[in-house]
Amino acid sequence: MYPKLVDQIAGGIAKAVQKATDSHAFHEFPDCLSLTHTDRLSIKLMNDALIVRNEEQKKTTIMLAQVQKGHGLLLKNETGKSVMLVRLSNHTTDSLGKLMHPSQATLFKLMRDPCGLNFSLVKASSEETVIMRVEKVMVSLQSFGKAMGFLGSDCVYWLKSPDRQTVIGHIRTKLAINSNILAVKFMSSQRDVQKRAAVVGVALLLILSEMYPQLRTLLASD
Repeated sequence: MYPKLVDQIAGGIAKAVQKATDSHAFHEFPDCLSLTHTDRLSIKLMNDALIVRNEEQKKTTIMLAQVQKGHGLLLKNETGKSVMLVRLSNHTTDSLGKLMHPSQATLFKLMRDPCGLNFSLVKASSEETVIMRVEKVMVSLQSFGKAMGFLGSDCVYWLKSPDRQTVIGHIRTKLAINSNILAVKFMSSQRDVQKRAAVVGVALLLILSEMYPQLRTLLASD
């Protein structure tokens, strides 16, 4: 009970500070510059943690998402500095989850579109401005592989600008038998590190939702 109470107090303080200041301290993901050094990542489960690897540099681990029971995933960079907290939504079906500053201030929410299997990433504010569209690809090699029993997931999404005119990147299950690995591709023209960090956060939410239900159960436990 006490850890939850402390967590709620910390989150409340972070939100109060977020509203009271115009600085960027609680409005951006910190310590994520390593995401500008590559356009291709992979995310893999290893010992109850999700490792984020640079596919362009011999699969070097650049980030690690640690499971925090009852709280979420804490994403850290290669030097151990916290980048974001990823939490699934337990109280509403309208949202898959949220991406938070390490201080526990909520920055973005991944909202389900009213119709279909798509999502919208929105700012955590009263206006809920859309900053990214997350569109499910219904027909793909991954969906065929899942139907044939070769793959455990057909998690394939395009990530686009709010007007859907610009592709930011894509997320897909790697075509590897008996291995649930998620590949993340950034468009080389999309260099904004905050958007790239948001893409990684979205990928982690989708992994929890579609690929590793055992982690979802673990995160929900006390």
